Amino acid sequence: MVELYLGNCLDKMETIPDKYVNMILTDPPFGQNLEYGRGQLGTRVIKNDDNLDWLDEWAHEAYRVLADKSHCVMFWQWRTYPILAEAVIRAGFTIRTVGVWDKKNAGLSGGGLAEQYEQIVVLKKGDAKQNFFRGNVFRYAREAGRPMHPHQKPIPLLGMLLSLCSKEGDIILDPFMGSGSTGVAAVKLQRSFIGCETELIYFDNAKDVVGNEENNLQLFAN
Repeated sequence: MVELYLGNCLDKMETIPDKYVNMILTDPPFGQNLEYGRGQLGTRVIKNDDNLDWLDEWAHEAYRVLADKSHCVMFWQWRTYPILAEAVIRAGFTIRTVGVWDKKNAGLSGGGLAEQYEQIVVLKKGDAKQNFFRGNVFRYAREAGRPMHPHQKPIPLLGMLLSLCSKEGDIILDPFMGSGSTGVAAVKLQRSFIGCETELIYFDNAKDVVGNEENNLQLFAN
């Protein structure tokens, strides 16, 4: 089962029952443009990347819809990590670890030291356990060329995180699904998937790529 929703994720999450989803895996806008512009892939930016006003409400909704003893895994960045940490703790989460996605090559902008990693913040609700042991550094090359979404994550990385924190048949929620990579990884691993996206161009791409993996595709719009 796959449900894709075009619109604000908070509107969709309000319709999800308490403790309904088994894992949240997402790459939200993490306030890059609060201090500087994202320049790694030219001038492309993502919507709502200039504020974190949504974060507190979202964190409480994420905690509500997530099943007990389950994980919320989020890509993030070091500049605004203290804001995230305070918000998720207020919502009830425990921070299990802050992992590293090593992209194997550095960003293209600026001079001197260039950033080659993103944080992978692993939150847990209750006494959640991972399925196997491994270190918290994930070495996967970034998407080559100019991917559909400026912050598109490699499907093998997403698959590893799903395998670590969920099982077959689980319901995976990505409230900021972008062009649908998490949905593809979820379907490949025989998970159900709920994805939300506000930008039509990425939503349409998600319809195509996730639809190619899953016949039972349900679409919704606000």
